Amino acid sequence: MRLACIDVGSSSISVAIANFSAALRPTVIGRGWAPAAGVERGDIVDLNGAGRALAAALEAAERAAGCRVGQAIVATGGRELTATLRRGQLTLGRDPVTVTRKHATRAVNSIVQGGPEPGQEILHVIPRSFWLDGAHLVRNPLGMPAARLEVEAHVVAASSAAIRNVIRCVQDQGLEVRELVAAPLATAEASLTAQEREAGVLLVDLGMGSTGAVAFTQGTPAATALIPVGGQQITGDIAIVLRVSLRQAEQLKLSYGRAQAGNLPDQLVDVPDDEAIGLEPVSQRLLCDVIEARLEETFEQVMQAVAATGFAEPLPAGVVLAGGGASLPDVAAVARRLFGLPARAATVSVLGAPVAALAPSWGTAAGLLSWVQRGRPDLLPEGAARTTRANVGRLARLLRPLGGG
Repeated sequence: MRLACIDVGSSSISVAIANFSAALRPTVIGRGWAPAAGVERGDIVDLNGAGRALAAALEAAERAAGCRVGQAIVATGGRELTATLRRGQLTLGRDPVTVTRKHATRAVNSIVQGGPEPGQEILHVIPRSFWLDGAHLVRNPLGMPAARLEVEAHVVAASSAAIRNVIRCVQDQGLEVRELVAAPLATAEASLTAQEREAGVLLVDLGMGSTGAVAFTQGTPAATALIPVGGQQITGDIAIVLRVSLRQAEQLKLSYGRAQAGNLPDQLVDVPDDEAIGLEPVSQRLLCDVIEARLEETFEQVMQAVAATGFAEPLPAGVVLAGGGASLPDVAAVARRLFGLPARAATVSVLGAPVAALAPSWGTAAGLLSWVQRGRPDLLPEGAARTTRANVGRLARLLRPLGGG
């Protein structure tokens, strides 16, 4: 099986083409990248612009792979990505019977029988815990006796309009959308270890247009949040305070920026000046003060957004920072101070093996490789996957007669 793993981000569009063995182990045969266009805070707002950018990234990946690809798994985010913990149940009979996979799948599916909220589509239903006869709490109920089976699951949904735009954009390149994955969950696949997910950890994905957060406990996601603040806001702050253009502000951030000013000497740095109009140098300490202030505010908003979901469990494994923003020097130190927890910048990995050649911005696309290989990170791939793939398939079939694939 050959798939294109696509990350449609606010700053760039990344495509990794991989061959999957019969055991679904991936071998990456080509990668492509293009600056994003038509995407704001994870949402496609201009299909033509986003389509051109995706076409460029796909062409580069196919050229590197030396072959074409026909199917894709796609990460999606956007401002209306939501996640809730929901419960469902299934009566098995008057007397206890042995719980089978079919029973467990039906219990999971009972959670979404009422369908999503208006204007939304369900992306994931990931079981966290089961109860046998209302009392006995287990992670995996298969083979155990019970007369009633209850389940709590992490349910992730996204805007129907946003999903339609992503599907159309991909179909316009001649690709079939095999599956959509919430971007923060895909990033977690490439950024967290199994030990961290089990102990309790918070992933913070510092993107260009938005910041995603996923809290994991007992190996599964317990809370997901998204805030509409990212690297673009840092760049905008720099432009305003230092009175430079957005392009110059971005270059200053990349060349001289640090996540905290600390004991930096108050030295002057040159402003990139393609027009040769003789701009005055600016203070690096002031530049870093601006970055630090916005990062502090971002981390505070992340804490508030995660708390608003009702999540209040301890996180012994601390905070892991992913995305392009994780490349900023000293960003982990700021996170440690704000969250009061251990913090580290993520190393992009595929199936637990670090890939040194991949920058943090490739974390989401790399996570899709692991997502496919693991058959979805939940107990019940048949039941949970069917919900999402049915929705994706239905939307794709509705869009295809309208053109674009």
